[in-house]
Amino acid sequence: MAKKYSEAIILRRLVNIQKLHEDIKKKNDTSKYNTIDKITYLLWSEPDTRNSDIWLSIRLYKLFYPDYIDNDTIKLDYFFKLPKMYDIQRTRAEVQNTEGLFPAKDEVRQKRVKRESEFYSYYKDKKKKTLRTLPDYYLYLDESGKTDKYFVLAGVLLNGDSDNNSQTLRFNSLKKTLNDKHHLSIKEFKFTEINSRNLAFYKDMVDTVFKEGLPLTFISIIVENKGLKRSTEKNKTKDLLQILLKDNLASIIVRATCSSPYASNKAKINITLDKDGCGYDSIEKEMLRQNLDTQLKQQYRYLVELDSLEDTDSKDNVLVQLADLYASSINNVFSEVKAESETAKSKKEFAKYLLNHVGLDKITREYANSKSNVKYLNKVITAGK
Repeated sequence: MAKKYSEAIILRRLVNIQKLHEDIKKKNDTSKYNTIDKITYLLWSEPDTRNSDIWLSIRLYKLFYPDYIDNDTIKLDYFFKLPKMYDIQRTRAEVQNTEGLFPAKDEVRQKRVKRESEFYSYYKDKKKKTLRTLPDYYLYLDESGKTDKYFVLAGVLLNGDSDNNSQTLRFNSLKKTLNDKHHLSIKEFKFTEINSRNLAFYKDMVDTVFKEGLPLTFISIIVENKGLKRSTEKNKTKDLLQILLKDNLASIIVRATCSSPYASNKAKINITLDKDGCGYDSIEKEMLRQNLDTQLKQQYRYLVELDSLEDTDSKDNVLVQLADLYASSINNVFSEVKAESETAKSKKEFAKYLLNHVGLDKITREYANSKSNVKYLNKVITAGK
């Protein structure tokens, strides 16, 4: 039976291998690190070690036990003092199979499945699919609720340039298809434009997207407006983005990337905000970019970095438009925006419809439940916490 590890332990290991990397660069003593951290470090830094236990053992001995090696030769008696190759193999399997970090190539894993019963039973029981996480992420955000009960910063996260491009094409194509179907000429998905005449268009969009599958994660962070100081009020978007990235998103991205065969590169995060809601000028934008970059480097400097921070007019980016629908829907439902007119009722109906499909029924719930095929992350900051 494979061991089980908490996410906190796994993330701590990822932090440890970065510290180990620093000590190696500075030629400091590395004997304080345990064997599993040393093996994880090699799996991260030298991808070939993921596919060969012999190569992994050689690199472990050379890098961390050089005193026992003379001209690429090890005396037989020294094997009493060195980690056993069987233990190295078992620890490597623990890191790759149980913790899910830095896996081998598909063909290597398939061969190991046949000869390693623990590995086989683990993947058979869990029915794990081959991970295809790519090291580039695209986050699109918009805000809503400046004067309501809650202020919301929310949007969608995509993984990989191909998914990013394909989803942009998909939503633009869907917009055209639905316009033809409903005899409308909607140019931009926009929550404020939802009314009784186009409600069916927007609900149809949600039905189509969720039925076909959604290779993205819904992201949101919510703060209660009550009790905020004026200085905080002015910087809500910037502050919430930093909290979201530091507390939740960075660790999730690092964890996912390090669980992928493509983990040889740093994960790169690209953030795009709606220009109307971002609330910063060019100098503040650069300061925010530097703060976010520094924030990431403090804990995951070798594993993730901020690649870009952009703001754009929502009419030019359909994924920012999707962020607008999600952020506004969260605010409408949880701030309990009144729905007295027919137009307001249409907005309320759509908001509940979208959130029901996402699975976000309580703002205090941080992650989607395991039974859902749709992923979402939500964080809430209230006056009572």
